[in-house]
Amino acid sequence: MQIGEIIKARRKALGLTQVELAQRVRISQGSLSLIERGNTQSLSGSTLIGLASALRIEPTLLARSTEANLELGVPLDDGEAVTMVMKALSPKSQALLRAIAEVMLEQEHPSAGKAGSAGAATRAKSAA
Repeated sequence: MQIGEIIKARRKALGLTQVELAQRVRISQGSLSLIERGNTQSLSGSTLIGLASALRIEPTLLARSTEANLELGVPLDDGEAVTMVMKALSPKSQALLRAIAEVMLEQEHPSAGKAGSAGAATRAKSAA
């Protein structure tokens, strides 16, 4: 998750509008909108600190990893959630989960026919 996405999610979690947050940080609503959309080229240190203060988070958390964002209550997208789960699993469990996902994909999108499904099913069994 990018800095702008974190700021937007935290702002919404606190029930603040862009105008309210911008006023607290003493920047324009337009500047905040640009930051939230990912245009952070002109994001100064003082603005970053002001945003962190107004959002009641540590400034360093705005630039940290996805795992740190969980501490803030920033929602993960599906891809981030799957990645976190995979990283927490053992290599053997990762292989099993990949094989299961392949079986599910083949069932939802049958392109290889029954032979493909049997192959993925066999891989799932051998991974277990």
